[in-house]
Amino acid sequence: MNQNHRNVKIMEILKQINDNSMIMEQDIEESEVVIYQLIKDEDYARGLDIKTFMGPSYAVFMNSPYVTDKGLRFIDSMKPLRMNKKNQMEQKRVFLERVENKDEDLNISNYRVDSDDYLGIVKLAIEEGLVLGICIKYASNKGIVIHSNAHLSSKGIEYLDNPDLVETESKVNVAPS
Repeated sequence: MNQNHRNVKIMEILKQINDNSMIMEQDIEESEVVIYQLIKDEDYARGLDIKTFMGPSYAVFMNSPYVTDKGLRFIDSMKPLRMNKKNQMEQKRVFLERVENKDEDLNISNYRVDSDDYLGIVKLAIEEGLVLGICIKYASNKGIVIHSNAHLSSKGIEYLDNPDLVETESKVNVAPS
């Protein structure tokens, strides 16, 4: 389980505890034990008790569970990003780094970025000529990032080296003579 997936699971559990929609006794999978233990260890919530039964069987018992201040701060840190100009530039840089690192899951956005915003960032990178070997196709009103040998153009490499310089150059308007 990667870091993003684990953080999303922690957030979901903390939200359920905070909304009092959690079942007080429930069987859990072995993979979920790690999540609940992490919630306890990091002091995101209190009132959780994980029990092991004969064989590979686990259950979590909750005795007046509540989310701590640290847990509430964790939930706030996981809220989706508002896509203002600064965040868009940062997420475009993150996307270009993923392309440079030959990420195979370019269709999956950052967990804090809305999928429509992510497709907008990919489209912007394509239109600005920062990436090659990548396109967006739409099926059933859902965009899919398709890539084959996706790589950065020379402009994309320059953008990663100095994003502020590239942004300023694109904003410079030359008056007609």
